[in-house]
Amino acid sequence: MGVVSSQTVESSAAPGAESAQISAPANAAQSGIGPPETTRSQRLASFASRALISSILALPAWVQRALARTIARAAYALGIRRRVTLDNLRHAFPELGERERRRIARGAYLNMAYAVMEGLTSPRLSDEGVAKAVVTDNWAPVQAAIDAGKGILVASGHFGGWELLGEVLARRGVRLHAVIRSLRGALNAQIILSRRKSGMRLISPRGAVLSSVRALRRGDMVAMLIDQVLPADRGVFVPFFGRPACTTPALSMAAVSSGAPVFVLMSIREKDHLRLFVEGPIPVPNTGDRKADIFELTALSGPVALASPALEGPAGQILIRTPSPRSKVGVGMAGIS
Repeated sequence: MGVVSSQTVESSAAPGAESAQISAPANAAQSGIGPPETTRSQRLASFASRALISSILALPAWVQRALARTIARAAYALGIRRRVTLDNLRHAFPELGERERRRIARGAYLNMAYAVMEGLTSPRLSDEGVAKAVVTDNWAPVQAAIDAGKGILVASGHFGGWELLGEVLARRGVRLHAVIRSLRGALNAQIILSRRKSGMRLISPRGAVLSSVRALRRGDMVAMLIDQVLPADRGVFVPFFGRPACTTPALSMAAVSSGAPVFVLMSIREKDHLRLFVEGPIPVPNTGDRKADIFELTALSGPVALASPALEGPAGQILIRTPSPRSKVGVGMAGIS
């Protein structure tokens, strides 16, 4: 898997393996990823959105980044999720002053805008751009797990350049599957299309554990963003900054079922590239009590991610997502450039 420029990595594609395509039912609507049925007005709005996105894609890269900065500033100024963001940053960083927390929040909005823009434009990266996009100093444990052929589970979050990271890994030969939630709108449809073009397989949350285990048994990599809030009756509450946060147990269930190693991959921005930090493999509990093992691994994955060097200093901070009415708090992470 030729991944990162600090360290030469071999391709993980097995001889005779099928090239990475979308892993989804024939009926896209059943997959939870395909577009839902729409009305005429929605189709017209979607057409206008697609035209706007096409215009953005035609812009030079420096103009796209300038546009992302403008959108981020506007979103923060308009107060979109700003109250929730600042309130939860107070819980996460009580030692910081309000001014510093607002700086962190603005940086998180900026990083979110960059990540979305990368989700739209990354398929246009040249081979040279892909080669330079991500660097790391600690890929060896991941490569060793790939070579063992048991598959790999990756826990990550909305931190740094998660869209670009997935694009680069897939285009460099990693047989990558990602568990995603379907979202409406032309923007999300374009991002999903970009993921597919990269060779990434998409797994719907419905049946995600079974699909993940099947991919792992083929020796593939399965990635999940574990910082997404779930309803209380579908998730697991684990401690996060002193408060219970409801997150998905799917990764831990797949790990306990398959025995595949678990790694945490986090990236931050460094000038014109991402630096990837690798933590793991995280020991998978095997006490014989499946429920307890799943909870322990789920509770452990978050703190391991937070202990990553990616979160040290001003280069990385936390953006808290909107809490669900049926859960106590949901947490999202966004790297600050």
